[in-house]
Amino acid sequence: HMQKQKSNRGTIDIMHEEFLIKALKRSNGNRKKTAKLLGITEKTVYRKMVKYGIPIRLKKKKVD
Repeated sequence: HMQKQKSNRGTIDIMHEEFLIKALKRSNGNRKKTAKLLGITEKTVYRKMVKYGIPIRLKKKKVD
């Protein structure tokens, strides 16, 4: 029989989060590069970051 998870999050969710964090680190937090690395869209990377509570750094606009 299967044991109950200690938290509400499933094992796959935890693995996805860890995989995403590693990819973000590898691409220096660049969501576009992370998306390309994982074969998903940049929007999906953003949504997963929100879902997992990963801090989102906004791009700073250059001031002339």
